[in-house]
Amino acid sequence: MEKNFARKIIYRLYCWPLSYQVGQRKIIIFGRRICRFSDESCKLHIKEHSFFFIYARINIVNILNMDLSVINTIASTREAELNFQIPQTEEARRGNEKQKEMGFKEAIRLHYKAVVWSLLLSVSCLMEAYDQKILFGFTGLPVYQKRFGEEVSPGKYSLSSKWTTLLTNGVHFGQIIGLFIAGIVVERIGYRYSIIGAMAVAAGIIFILFFAQNLHMLFAGGFVFGIPQGFFITLSTTYATDICPMALRPYLTTWNNMCWTIGALIVTGILAGFSNTTSEWGWRIPYAIQWAWIPIVTVICIFAPESPWWLVRMGKIEEARKSLVRLSNEENSDEIEATISMIKETNEYEKKIQEGTSYMDCFRGSSWRRTEISCMCGALSPMCGFALTGYGTYFFEQAGLSASQAYYFGIGLSFLSLFMDVVNWFLMARIGRRPLILFGVAMNTMVLFIIGCLGIHENKNTGWGLGGVSVAASVLCFSMITSLAVVPEVPSTRLRAKTTVVSRNVYNVFSIYNNVLTTYMINATGWGWGPKAGFYWSGSSAIFLIWAFFRLAETKGRTPTELDFLFEKGVPARKFNSTNIQLDDQINYTEVSVQEKEKS
Repeated sequence: MEKNFARKIIYRLYCWPLSYQVGQRKIIIFGRRICRFSDESCKLHIKEHSFFFIYARINIVNILNMDLSVINTIASTREAELNFQIPQTEEARRGNEKQKEMGFKEAIRLHYKAVVWSLLLSVSCLMEAYDQKILFGFTGLPVYQKRFGEEVSPGKYSLSSKWTTLLTNGVHFGQIIGLFIAGIVVERIGYRYSIIGAMAVAAGIIFILFFAQNLHMLFAGGFVFGIPQGFFITLSTTYATDICPMALRPYLTTWNNMCWTIGALIVTGILAGFSNTTSEWGWRIPYAIQWAWIPIVTVICIFAPESPWWLVRMGKIEEARKSLVRLSNEENSDEIEATISMIKETNEYEKKIQEGTSYMDCFRGSSWRRTEISCMCGALSPMCGFALTGYGTYFFEQAGLSASQAYYFGIGLSFLSLFMDVVNWFLMARIGRRPLILFGVAMNTMVLFIIGCLGIHENKNTGWGLGGVSVAASVLCFSMITSLAVVPEVPSTRLRAKTTVVSRNVYNVFSIYNNVLTTYMINATGWGWGPKAGFYWSGSSAIFLIWAFFRLAETKGRTPTELDFLFEKGVPARKFNSTNIQLDDQINYTEVSVQEKEKS
């Protein structure tokens, strides 16, 4: 019985640590099916996809009789060192070293063209933000409420909770479909043509929204409009990650956050201008403005260089070389060749680890852990009550402000978020992603709890008003934790687009759940919780904080090649920042303390 028990326990190891106490020594093993048994003996084999972090360095484990007491360990030591034979050419090593050594100023000087193209293509993300925020904004627009809502009191109209939920979530349903299509299409035709095709489809769909006669048309238009949006929200981010050097990665991926904020700011400003309009143009014109983005983004995509990573995967090496020339200011052709060599060898190494590039491959081998992190970071916003911040204008209206005054407060919130996005640029580059997210989630948990407490206030108007002010504080926290940098950085380069798609769809699923609950929590025709909804989302935010502490890996300062090694060898999340990797003919992997790393 002891034999069978030992066999099952050891053989079925997955990602979670398993601890054995042997005498005075403790062994902690991380791995996935790392043991191989035979009829005669049992030995512990280090496979290519396994990694051990052990407090005692393990000699060959002999479990001839399946008796755990015979496990022999060598003296305990804090440092565990493993050597992995990974072939690296001189050019590929030089390309990796160039990425790691390049500072911000040098990266701007050599790759300002990549910066410009990334910023320009992110306009598609701004368009998507405008499209989504306008649905939330319409809930407080009087002419829209009167046209599509129902009278709740003499002279006052409001959309029912049912239709508010359907309209805000219809886009998310469409995005789920569009995202899966985008992940397949981009691998076939590339980033540029994928976005151009999506823009053409979006141009026709806007007619449905502009000429809508009832709520059913609005829902149908929002649903199908979500399909091309699925292309915009993921491809601009992964494109930026592909074309920019490591030193600029946090800035350009965070720029997409800023585009969302700018899109929300534009929406709030436009709706504030139409808040006193009594004709139907008050809600039709904001929809029509969406046509303005399409020719701008289409022209940008026509002239933009394609991702060199995608071109290498397609075997178009010469085109990848030309793309790198267009994206950089490198005068030395050797540097271009070094980058090409690095991309090729990273691609080959990832193929060796995992051949496929399908959606199912995102959940196989070491990729499943990378997908988990991307998905959880994608779910971060809805899990932590982000929809509550979208009701800031509604909070102020309930506190007694006019619609136009409430919208101006909403503009203030957008500027506040924009300011924090800029601050976030510098924080991410200096302290990394993990500390910033942990701190932001912790602060957000407390702020949401405070919002809930304010809902208990006896004076309802005062409670709503203070709740709105607290929403402003929550915006500050979200600016720290909703960075898109982690989502495209964590996946392997071959699965980056598809993993980002899966992550965004997790975001959509949780957003649907979030929007349904928040709408009923806040709306007067629903449950009428008001600011007390903060209690619920505070608890949800606390759950995410616990996950992030144990599972969120730090990607700051890591090249794609290094991230491949770290995930493939199963390094614990809290050890990512304290792990040194030397890229040479023999890849040396050593776990050291942060202090030792800084000294070196």
